[in-house]
Amino acid sequence: MGRKPRKKPSFFKIIIRKDFSRLLRLPPAFMQKYGSNLQKNVKLRIESGRSWDVKVESMEDGLFCFSRGWEKFAQDVGLKMGEFLVFNLNDGGLSVDVCVYETSGCKKEFPDARNIRWKDKSSSPLYYETVLKLHHRTRVTPRRTFARAAGLMGKESVEVVGEHHKQFVTLDHNQADALRVDMAQGWSEFRSANGLEYGKTYSFEFNPKNNIIKVKEVEN
Repeated sequence: MGRKPRKKPSFFKIIIRKDFSRLLRLPPAFMQKYGSNLQKNVKLRIESGRSWDVKVESMEDGLFCFSRGWEKFAQDVGLKMGEFLVFNLNDGGLSVDVCVYETSGCKKEFPDARNIRWKDKSSSPLYYETVLKLHHRTRVTPRRTFARAAGLMGKESVEVVGEHHKQFVTLDHNQADALRVDMAQGWSEFRSANGLEYGKTYSFEFNPKNNIIKVKEVEN
């Protein structure tokens, strides 16, 4: 018999405190059992792919809470008194998946992140920057939030577009880690044809309309 998949640490919160728009207190029992798995800076992520950077801080009473960044999250998802939230830890405690349920008991629906026009694209899950290193010679691993928002988990290949050359690149899915996907066969040819240099910073941006990933050098 195969092993059962490990359950991810999770907890829920019902919004009943008046200061919910400023911070969210974390359950003491959860923190006592899983607090060591939760990083000081985490990404709260909803099903649409959108994410927010939030800080985990200790309070004067010895409890922990989501603080800096939580106010922005609460505002953007339209959090209201009486709503029910479920939190699941991911990526070794670096990210937390959040489901929001309205007072009616129905899950709150959000627009797909791929259909949102972002004023600051650096905050979009469809964009990230990375420094090209020697181990990126034959393959590169997109950030998990990017891969998930761009729908790479369900694809076998993706077209990557550079300044001089575009190339279909095979996506290599990691069997041991379902959240990891590598741009593999075809990446080396793309890197060489576009003259990508080690040590320089490049942006990766997924265009949902054309279903492509644009790669550009980031000028300092």
